[in-house]
Amino acid sequence: STFGIRCPHCLGETKVVSQKIIHEEDKSRKKVKSKDKVSRAVLLDNIRSAWNVGSILRSADGLGFDRVFLCGITPTPENEAVTKTSL
Repeated sequence: STFGIRCPHCLGETKVVSQKIIHEEDKSRKKVKSKDKVSRAVLLDNIRSAWNVGSILRSADGLGFDRVFLCGITPTPENEAVTKTSL
């Protein structure tokens, strides 16, 4: 399967820039059987504003999304403004 290797929208190459961090409070949550788990992802395509990207990353983390795909000219977490805003 090529899922995760290429952008599902533009088929551009992708790379992992961050892994989801499991917080201490998340460990105490009841485990969900893998067959019951729903995978959720966000696709950000050509978003110019690093501050908006940081805010979306923070919201996606808070809402429990599993993956965020950054495509086109969308800044990555390597951008200082994205990192600062996503904290």
